[in-house]
Amino acid sequence: MVQFYKIKHSSKNNPTVFKGFVSAIDHRLQGIIHYQQQTYFAQDVLPEEEVQLKVTGKRKAQLLKVLQADPRRIKPACQYYGQCGGCQGQILSFDEQLNLKAPEVKRLIEQLSGYEQLMPPQLFYGQDWRYRRVTRLATWFDHRRGWQLGFRQSQSKQLVQIDSCLVLQESLNALIPPLQGLLNAFSKSAKLGHVELYDCLPQPAVRLRLTSALTAKQRQLCTQFANEQQVSFFVSDLKSEQYLVGSDCYYQLGELAIHFTPGDFIQVNPLLNEQMVQLAQQWLALKGEDRLLDLYSGVGNFTLPLAKQVRSVVAIEGIERMSEQLRVNAKLNQLNNIKALSGDLDDPKTLAGICETIDKVLLDPARSGAQTALESVAKAGVKAVLYIACDPATMARDLAIAHKYGYKIQRWALINMFSQTSHVETVVLLSAD
Repeated sequence: MVQFYKIKHSSKNNPTVFKGFVSAIDHRLQGIIHYQQQTYFAQDVLPEEEVQLKVTGKRKAQLLKVLQADPRRIKPACQYYGQCGGCQGQILSFDEQLNLKAPEVKRLIEQLSGYEQLMPPQLFYGQDWRYRRVTRLATWFDHRRGWQLGFRQSQSKQLVQIDSCLVLQESLNALIPPLQGLLNAFSKSAKLGHVELYDCLPQPAVRLRLTSALTAKQRQLCTQFANEQQVSFFVSDLKSEQYLVGSDCYYQLGELAIHFTPGDFIQVNPLLNEQMVQLAQQWLALKGEDRLLDLYSGVGNFTLPLAKQVRSVVAIEGIERMSEQLRVNAKLNQLNNIKALSGDLDDPKTLAGICETIDKVLLDPARSGAQTALESVAKAGVKAVLYIACDPATMARDLAIAHKYGYKIQRWALINMFSQTSHVETVVLLSAD
């Protein structure tokens, strides 16, 4: 049975309930419904369905009942679907999820960027289940049941306790029940935050976030857990970070070993990440004399494999620790043509004098996008730019900058990096020619 745990309580008197037709679906798989001259967005609905909805906020509604279903609607595979906020697409078949997103992302880019009549994107589907090698689990103390572990509901602090997750790789999924057992041994006074899991080498890793240091008893419990489950155990509090068990984490990308510290960003889908790196190599048409600029470079997911094909790479990352890790990774992988820098890419001074010495650029920003960085790149007239985004809305906004400077979209792709969810990875190749 699913258990719910609330951090904050809220109530609304006499919510509006109405019937309506779903006129369209947006790029986040949200249904668009018009009612009494208002537009509402709702999850778990499909185009042209007749539905009953409850208004939950400004322009937000919750599905109560499907009155006339789209023939593409299927039964969700996960027992927690509709309660846990992790997945939004399980009412569609695996292929249909990306097929439905593609025209909406195309429409979004055309609407916001200034580019018109884009060609259809190349689609990369990946795996339907058991693809995710990183996750974050929330914790919450319930006075009757003790510490609970699970995922939060969508746009809510309410926690849904789980004992399994279909999108997690099996090594991580198997850790959920014993992790719950570990938390059961913690007292109410424990200052637990969240738990992160990594499927990596030489063994899976657990990162425990706290707001104060572990007690001696808690350290003993965590160490015992790690040894029994054969995982590395990393602890982060407000003052320090350290391994209790283990000393290293890395993942393999082709022949490269890419080391990272738990808490660093890494791509969650290893199969599609490898395809995406190959796509970057092919679309940028890298040559031995090219000078490449890798922005938002992290620990080197693109920098390291692309450095093997070019004359030099300047890699810039906003977090100094990750830039330092990239330097270490370059050395460990015997690559001596990489210059790893740390800098604020929202500050135009960071790229001053750099873009003019570069032939090609790769950008892989966070969800907030890359407005300032792309402006600097476009002003310099760099001939080829590959923009990779996990949020098509901010990418579409940023592409208006490239359009202003005369760049053309040569090709683009959608990568189903986050199967069963509303998210999608978008890749666009821009050319100044």
